[in-house]
Amino acid sequence: IVLGMFFPLGVKLAADAHPTLVPWAWAINGCATVVGTILAVIIAISWDFRGVTLLSLAIYAIGVGAMRWARATSH
Repeated sequence: IVLGMFFPLGVKLAADAHPTLVPWAWAINGCATVVGTILAVIIAISWDFRGVTLLSLAIYAIGVGAMRWARATSH
């Protein structure tokens, strides 16, 4: 549930800052979903699922940090 909150919050943040960024956000999300799925399988085969989980946590942490930074600088 918590992980599903970040994209809608990011879209709202983008819409508030520049409404023209919203289609780009959807496009990047779709591309990242396809590429991320393929990379997750490759990483799971090469390393293990712990590597996939740690990499996913790092990517989410970077994304949350970027959203917090964007929100702080927009006010």
